[in-house]
Amino acid sequence: MARPFQYALLVVAGFSGAAQAAPVERLQVTGQRLAESPIAAQVIERHQIELLQASTMLPVLRQIAGLDVRQAGGPGGELSLYLQGSNSDQVLVLLDGQPMYSATLGTPSLQHIHPQDIERIEVIRGARSSMYGSAALGGVINIISRDPQQNQARAQLVYGTHNHREVSALAQTRGQLGGLGVQASKRQQDGFDQTTATDLGKQRDNPYEASSFSLRGDTELFAGAQLSGRYQYNSALSDYDENCFAGIEQVRCEPFIDSRQQATQLALDNQLGEDLRHRWTFSWYDERSYTGDRVSVAEAWSGVGDSFETARTQVGWEQVADFDGQHSLTTGFDFQRDEVDASNLEYMTDSRRQFAFYNQYEWRNADWQSSAALRFEDNQQFGLKALYHLDLAHELNSRWRGGINLGNGFRAPTFNDLYWPQGGNPDLEPERSTNAQAFVQYDTRQGQLEAQFFYQRLRNLIAWAPVAEDSLIWQPMNVSRARTQGVTLRWQHQWHQWRIDAHATRLSAEDRDSGMTLVNRARESGMINFSHAYPSAMLSFQLEASSGRYMNADNSQRTSGYALLNLRWEQDITRHWKWQFSLNNALDRNYQVRDGYHQAGRELRLGLSWQH
Repeated sequence: MARPFQYALLVVAGFSGAAQAAPVERLQVTGQRLAESPIAAQVIERHQIELLQASTMLPVLRQIAGLDVRQAGGPGGELSLYLQGSNSDQVLVLLDGQPMYSATLGTPSLQHIHPQDIERIEVIRGARSSMYGSAALGGVINIISRDPQQNQARAQLVYGTHNHREVSALAQTRGQLGGLGVQASKRQQDGFDQTTATDLGKQRDNPYEASSFSLRGDTELFAGAQLSGRYQYNSALSDYDENCFAGIEQVRCEPFIDSRQQATQLALDNQLGEDLRHRWTFSWYDERSYTGDRVSVAEAWSGVGDSFETARTQVGWEQVADFDGQHSLTTGFDFQRDEVDASNLEYMTDSRRQFAFYNQYEWRNADWQSSAALRFEDNQQFGLKALYHLDLAHELNSRWRGGINLGNGFRAPTFNDLYWPQGGNPDLEPERSTNAQAFVQYDTRQGQLEAQFFYQRLRNLIAWAPVAEDSLIWQPMNVSRARTQGVTLRWQHQWHQWRIDAHATRLSAEDRDSGMTLVNRARESGMINFSHAYPSAMLSFQLEASSGRYMNADNSQRTSGYALLNLRWEQDITRHWKWQFSLNNALDRNYQVRDGYHQAGRELRLGLSWQH
């Protein structure tokens, strides 16, 4: 479809509602370190996630304004995030405040998390390395897991296109000793042929299966002190297609990746009076992947049998002191240690650590609100970094609010960037960014309109490039400077039982050295969702759209744009039972977001759930 976004740019976005439509309210960020502050933040609530009937994170992440999500192929394919022009390794993704990115690849593996386990998602667009350190150049996405606040049990069965089968269950309880919650799910799909190539085993369907399990609990140790813990486990087996070579000969292969994630966190919250609280956290994150082949060949191709494991240990302390209801001071420190182990490779350095100390001061009165933060981070490999942000917002009247934000960020090169034996570059410098934003919000009484203007300058971008002119040897290098700028719009509206949620972004992302557009960035993207609540049912239909994107640095290859229609219906059968129906890509559009990879056509899902 040629330039389809022109028909959808004015209104695009999220969605809402449970069995009854939820009111539109001014969004305020809450939770670990994402405290209420003078920024244009966004919260995706639980009732919004439920309406999506999602079994993967892809449709959930598409509710985030300014975020363009790209997946290579179908379920199990890597999710790439582009937040106002920043790419996946420049956007920090957290799970309850715990970093989820890999120390080898630098990107978060979100494709295997089940949305059932998510209470809400909090989003800050713009540099926030001053509070979170490396990787928060373009923004922060904090995924909050479900907190057991009530007695509840739920089970669900789903069947759909491509022989999709899914079973999930959740149970929560709360008593005098505290709360406990457990969640488990299993998903399987025969898949579809994800690539356009038809040689050497690529003309086959790519199956996918994934399991997830989480356990969360909390208890009050004594008055004002609460101990909480979370354990998260995800595993997946994903088939994919690629060119496999034994020496210089291309061989037939049917590769797969077996991956596992484990995340553990313990937190102690202590309220010392009305105006002072402390929080201690200890977290551990482990990610493993193994590459195999379902075809036996005489000589193994390069990459088969590779096994990688990365582990991260983190300790943090934070104190928040409030003064007179108008001033607050946040003080904290973080210690983090990353380690990597590869079965077939030896890294020059296989561990590193960093220590950070930060302060944030906030001031607010009836009309004005401001914050300023300063962070000193000592990285074992790259020395001491000073990071900051400044925020200022003003309530013009009961309906208008505006503000400006300034900040900087950095991203340390990954272990693969630095030490990959076939092409790492130990001389790399961290990527740096400077970010400026301005926003305005208008309360329409029935909802809210918001516009955010952004400008980001990036330096020392890391990309693969030839070591010399006309050289056949490539390695990661600090190759260029870049600039991203544009506007993100959001609109929420409630009218009786109808609700509209929309977001749209227009972006310019330019390599300042070559003048070319940065790869994989869509110039325009967005979404609009209409939902209507009935006494015992909910209807929603959603349009998502994107312009094309360049696939290579010289801008000679470009994918076409697309517009997709998704339909969803859920109906109460009895007090405890309901059924769900979803039809994604209802018009069966054929489109690509990555050169050579198909996306799913029309997908039908039917679900039956029980809740008590």
